[in-house]
Amino acid sequence: MSGIRLHAHSTETSSALGASYTMGDITVAAGKEEFDGGASITLVTAGMNFSNGWVALAWGENETAAGVKTDKTALKGGLNLASGTSVYGFASSEKAGDALGVGVSYDLGGGAAFDAGYTKTAADRGILSAGIFFTF
Repeated sequence: MSGIRLHAHSTETSSALGASYTMGDITVAAGKEEFDGGASITLVTAGMNFSNGWVALAWGENETAAGVKTDKTALKGGLNLASGTSVYGFASSEKAGDALGVGVSYDLGGGAAFDAGYTKTAADRGILSAGIFFTF
């Protein structure tokens, strides 16, 4: 069916089901993976592309084999500012605390891009990163 994607897998240690549906510039998706011993991961997302950017909302839950659940919610987005230059950012919240991040990407051509960003983690640590990324 047009716009629907399904995923299923089973290994010696886990099994998972997932699905996504795209309608125009909007995509929604959900998936769950269960591990031997009782642990599981659940993820639900919704995202939208618009003229010069995108925005997405995600919620996930990690449940340990002992039944301890941890939720995390994140809002992400990005804008294409000029030819080859984009900025992006996120904000997330979980029991451990809130995290924020911003970044910039510049297309160098030939499959290379310069990316740099800053993240404040839920543990209140600042991380600065930069590098050249290649796609082949």
